[in-house]
Amino acid sequence: MGVFYAFRRDPDGRMTIPFMAPLLATVFGAFNGADPSRDTTELFARVHPDDRGPLVAAIAVSATTLAPFQSDFRVLHPEKGEIWLAARSTPSRQADGSTLWFGHALDITARVSLEARYAQAQRLEAMGQLAGGIAHDFNNLLTVIIGNSDMLLASTASDHPDRRFLEDILQAARRAASLTERLLTFTRRNVWTPEVLRLSDLVRTLEPVLARLLREDIRLALDLGADNTRVRVDPGQIELLLVNLVVNARDAMPSGGSLTISTADAPGEVLHLRFPELPPRPFVELAVRDTGCGMTDDVKARAFEPFFTTKPWGQGTGLGLPTVFGIVKACGGAIDVEATEGTGSTFRVFLPAIDHAVAPSPAGAGTGAPDTPRR
Repeated sequence: MGVFYAFRRDPDGRMTIPFMAPLLATVFGAFNGADPSRDTTELFARVHPDDRGPLVAAIAVSATTLAPFQSDFRVLHPEKGEIWLAARSTPSRQADGSTLWFGHALDITARVSLEARYAQAQRLEAMGQLAGGIAHDFNNLLTVIIGNSDMLLASTASDHPDRRFLEDILQAARRAASLTERLLTFTRRNVWTPEVLRLSDLVRTLEPVLARLLREDIRLALDLGADNTRVRVDPGQIELLLVNLVVNARDAMPSGGSLTISTADAPGEVLHLRFPELPPRPFVELAVRDTGCGMTDDVKARAFEPFFTTKPWGQGTGLGLPTVFGIVKACGGAIDVEATEGTGSTFRVFLPAIDHAVAPSPAGAGTGAPDTPRR
């Protein structure tokens, strides 16, 4: 959405908008009776505080040099929240010494969001390549440690004073191997055994497993609406994905709350506008919604980074959500997070739907809960 405008700056610094298309009020929100053609105070009050100073400075520079004005800034819309505008205009000096600009402003919120997601994807891809290489080499070292520890334990009497040290070494090595397995999942270097199944059926099968991960003060609800839609996934990996999301939600609700897992059909055309990397084909949405503490924007931006965690030292590996990210990408899907501080979080996973025949019921898929990673 774009809007044309004329903007004036008097020699004394007073700024007005002699002409504005009706859409300007839509972009900034209603001005509550204020007239920007006489006073732009309320209009500038809608500009994000961090962008207001640079915007005014850019106007002053353009007025002094008569260079074309251009600025990208955020507007705090009273109903839509934060939106991005790209303003471009050409100045001219008037007979009374004022400067008059004619130009347009474009809503670039969608573009900025896409650029941010692309930058995040590039960052995660680079981190994934590094983590994957390290995990692969480290896993080879752990194989030697675990193998030799097993042989030493087999030749050590049960009452030997050093046996407990060997057991500690073996336990730590196996835990480290579990961490490297999660890293390999994040980097999509592990082995998959995909099946064609209904996602809703799989979630129903896993309900008892997921319920056991929660405390008594957290209520689990299922809202499964994609009963006839099939996906091609590894059931064990989807179980791991759900376990990570459920544990993450549980830890975000220390005082209790509710957790809802839902499935729904997702139109590919709509998703393609939101995630251009996805083809315009049908998808299935798997959503995990909690009523917990939510996230700040900074935490949300780093949620899928390996080893990033908001938990106290020793209480989280920072590999839960990166594992989820790796599984989703390996399935050819996308994941999105909706969260604000204090109002809970919703993780939406989008998996490609297929038209093949349904495989036998996934009831035989592994339902034993793996080591539950904590974020």
